[in-house]
Amino acid sequence: MNAFAARAAIAAIACFGCNAVFGLGPTLGPDGDGDGALDGADNCAVVPNPDQRDGDGDALGDACDPCDGPQSGKDGDGDGLDDLCDPCPIGSNHDEDGDGALDGCDVCPADSDDQADADGDGVGDVCDAAPGVVNKRIFFDGFGPPRADWRAWFKAWQPTADGYVPVTGGDYVGAWHTAARVTGRGWWIEAAVVTPTVPSYDYFGLFVREVPSGFQLNQCLLEYNNGEWRPNYDPDSLPITLGSITRFRFFARAAEAQCMIDGIAVTTSALAPDDTSFVPSLATGLGTEFLWIDVVIEP
Repeated sequence: MNAFAARAAIAAIACFGCNAVFGLGPTLGPDGDGDGALDGADNCAVVPNPDQRDGDGDALGDACDPCDGPQSGKDGDGDGLDDLCDPCPIGSNHDEDGDGALDGCDVCPADSDDQADADGDGVGDVCDAAPGVVNKRIFFDGFGPPRADWRAWFKAWQPTADGYVPVTGGDYVGAWHTAARVTGRGWWIEAAVVTPTVPSYDYFGLFVREVPSGFQLNQCLLEYNNGEWRPNYDPDSLPITLGSITRFRFFARAAEAQCMIDGIAVTTSALAPDDTSFVPSLATGLGTEFLWIDVVIEP
C-alpha cells in the first residue's frame, strides 16, 4: 500500500469512528427517498424528510408516522394504530357510506346519516329494524379491505376496490365469517350487492344456515330466470325490478323469519324451535360483488 492509500484508509476509519461517536450514521449507502439521510439511518426511508423530525421520539419520523403524538401503548381494535391517535379505536377506520363517521364508530355504517339514535342502543334510527328495542351490532364489514378470517365454500373469494367477490362462479358459491354467528331469536342480517347487469343465469343474496349441522334454514335471495328476477327460487313469485344496488335483509323474530329485498317483504317462513344457532353466508352463482354485510342482535 502506498502512502496515499494508507492515509485514505486511516481517514475513512476515522470518519466512521466519528460517526459512531457522534451518532451521525453511515456516510455511504443507498438513499431511496433522496432526502440526504441514508436508508440505514433514515427514520422514514420511504418518504423524503430531510429534517428527520420525530416529535414523539418513537424512532419513526413524523412524515410517515401514523401516530405522531402521545401514545398509550394500547391498540384495542388491532389495526396497528395506538388508541390515543386512532380516529376510531373500537373498529374499522373505513367509511363505507362516506358520511364522515368511520365504520367502527358509525351507528349506521352503510347509510349516510346524522348519527341520530333515539333509543341509544348504538344502532342508528336510519338503519334500526327494531326501533325502541335494545339492539347490538356484532358484525359489520364494508370490505375496504375485508376483515380477516373470511371462509369460502367451493370457490375462493377476493377483495375488489371496495367489495368482495368470488374469483370464479359456479353452481354454489358462498362466503361466511364465524364472528357473524347469531343465536336464539331477535336478530337481522343485511347485505348490499351490486346487481348483475346481463346475467344468463344467476342467484345472489343471503343463505342462513343452522350451526353446527349446516342445515339450510332459509334464504333471502333472487334468482334470474326467463329474463326476470324472482325471490327465493320461486317461479310463482312476483318478479322484482332492481336498481344498480340490491339490499337484502333476513330478520328472525319469535317463531318467524322474514326476507326483505329493497325494503319489500317477499317471504315469511316458520322457524323450528330447535333451530337456535345460525351463521349467514354471502351467496351467488356468478361473480356478484358484495358491498357490505351488517349483523345486529337483541342481546
